[in-house]
Amino acid sequence: MTPPRTILVTGARDWRDARRVAEVLDQAAAQVEGGVRLLVGDAPGADAHTRAWAEARAVPVEVFEARWAQMAAGGRPRRAAGPQRNRPMLDRLDQAPGERLVVAFHDDLDHRSKGTRQSVGEARQRGYPVALVTSAGRQLLPPRPDRQARARALRTAALGYATRGIPVLPLHTPQLCPVLAGRDQAVVAMACSCGDQGCDRPGKHPRSLLVPHGVAQATTDPERVAGWWRRAPLANVGLATGHLVDVLDLDGPEGVAALRAFAGEHGWTPSGPLARTGRGWHLYLQPAGTGPRNPIHPELLAHVDWRGRGAYAIAPPSRHARGAYSWVRGLDTPLEAAPPALQALLRPRQAERPKRLPSRPVQPGHPYGQAALAAECRELAAMPPDSGRNRRLFDAGLRLYSLAAGGVLDEAQVERELLKAAERCGLLATEAKATRLTLASARRIGMAHPRGVPERSTRTTPTPPAQRTPATRERGSRGPEQQPARPDLERG
Repeated sequence: MTPPRTILVTGARDWRDARRVAEVLDQAAAQVEGGVRLLVGDAPGADAHTRAWAEARAVPVEVFEARWAQMAAGGRPRRAAGPQRNRPMLDRLDQAPGERLVVAFHDDLDHRSKGTRQSVGEARQRGYPVALVTSAGRQLLPPRPDRQARARALRTAALGYATRGIPVLPLHTPQLCPVLAGRDQAVVAMACSCGDQGCDRPGKHPRSLLVPHGVAQATTDPERVAGWWRRAPLANVGLATGHLVDVLDLDGPEGVAALRAFAGEHGWTPSGPLARTGRGWHLYLQPAGTGPRNPIHPELLAHVDWRGRGAYAIAPPSRHARGAYSWVRGLDTPLEAAPPALQALLRPRQAERPKRLPSRPVQPGHPYGQAALAAECRELAAMPPDSGRNRRLFDAGLRLYSLAAGGVLDEAQVERELLKAAERCGLLATEAKATRLTLASARRIGMAHPRGVPERSTRTTPTPPAQRTPATRERGSRGPEQQPARPDLERG
């Protein structure tokens, strides 16, 4: 499903041409299948005409109010309320999925309307082109990010983490790019510096030209770190976990709610270093000595991942596809150990080995294997979002690859059909890399435990997928992305 195009509208308080506003917004809405949603202020003029357009066409709109009275009560000039309102609007635009557009309605932007000028200037600094609409026409104001200042901040941060003894590695960078050549050049969407148009992890994976072996090449050597950021000045900063820090990764409001419930049940109030991500939070803890776990537990801690030995976390001031990473409590805050209840969930789980039944050798293509393949893929393909699709893929892969190892199925056919089922249920489109990693893990374990066709005397009728108990369907997939909610578990 195509997400709506998010349009931030700003403009002069004395803008009177409602028809011009409607014309521009109608054109923007007609260009996309998923419709549009608006971010706008509460001022008269251009803001008011935009709100009226949205109401007339039943378009979703989020209105940001300027706190004029609070400015006066705090002894600050009332005009400061506009810029304070505009920054949250831009933050919300940064967090929007899909296409983004900034439109400004103004006839004298250089000399009047400090609020609109500030909004336009900050949007361009964040990398957005701005469509400036005047009574006489329209022009494109190109983005003008301060790349030198940003490069200095990233390089300083990377060297600072290395000085603390945390191994560092350079990651790719999310970047705003025009959607399509020949279309409105003010419309942009997030892409990745890796150049892969289908990249599903923009700004989150290692720069393979600098660190071909990924996190294994993370280092605290200042000369090597400085060299990396000379070659890639805007590289995001990755911190190898499992050395001095581990990271609890809370994915959106669902992750916050899960951790809040877990912490409340076990009397834990997290107080260590805390960073805000584009859609959630990173809580830094002492190393637990375990590897990564995603999620930690599909029921108790759904949408909460663990970055441990062999993994990495993205650190401030890196950019996220939906905003930026920033410290709420920095690394000078004392690290705490994970509570015993959490450590118990992090301990490696032993893979359950099915009881070995008497079996007989067969050739690939046997009806027993084909029936098993069809049943597993049919159930996976029919699964909706938020129903544990990734876990179901793992379970299906484990069974089918074990049959492939026993000669009942063809290994290439198993991979092909499972990927088709993952595509039909939408898993491959939303979590492509995670899907392939899950499949590789299932293949590795399944191929190590071959299974043949059971002898007729020991064969049992398999439980139809529809009759499996809910306990066999663990919840592990991510939900819709939303505005990050600050956990109330934190202090300070």
